[in-house]
Amino acid sequence: MMDGFRNRARKSLAALIALSGLALASPAHAEVEPGEWDVPDLEYTRYGEHRAYYRDWLAACRASGYCSVLAYDGAGPDAAGVDADYILRVASAREGVDYALIFTGVEAFPAADAPIEMRIDGRKISTFAAGADAGWVLEPGGAVNEALFGQSISNLEVIPAMKAGARLSLRFVDEGGTARDVTFSLMGLTDALIWIEGNRMR
Repeated sequence: MMDGFRNRARKSLAALIALSGLALASPAHAEVEPGEWDVPDLEYTRYGEHRAYYRDWLAACRASGYCSVLAYDGAGPDAAGVDADYILRVASAREGVDYALIFTGVEAFPAADAPIEMRIDGRKISTFAAGADAGWVLEPGGAVNEALFGQSISNLEVIPAMKAGARLSLRFVDEGGTARDVTFSLMGLTDALIWIEGNRMR
């Protein structure tokens, strides 16, 4: 059963890394003047995206205005050519649209009714109930292994706490009944977010 899930998840991973579009209309977030961001560790254009790396985060923008930043857990190619076991993504479809916070599980994914507990630097931020407005749901139009967290709590509480933190962990019980603890570095997140907002204003 888990092998079948992993195969489906791996098939969707390439599309995820290509940054599938997401349109969530809501109030604007941070305003950034062009040129305010720090120099990235690496910057280039590929697959129609302008990309930049800041520490442990990859920032990318398309000409359409869709931008996102990604972090990985369990990085390192395996036999299937997948670069990560888990991915955390912060994205918005265009300038003036709030961020979406999305967790992708390739190695494992939360059971359909399982809550996801989030901690930053060991401090509990929230427990996201499955199917709740302020909890997590399968991303609309996304893959079977993409969890979308509540938009309001993500923008008002979670993302600001992420920008001030060093490590984020997600704890959940997967579809096979195994307890999981997934950790993402937050180093570089703030600069990556500043970069995507500034990049849109070029």
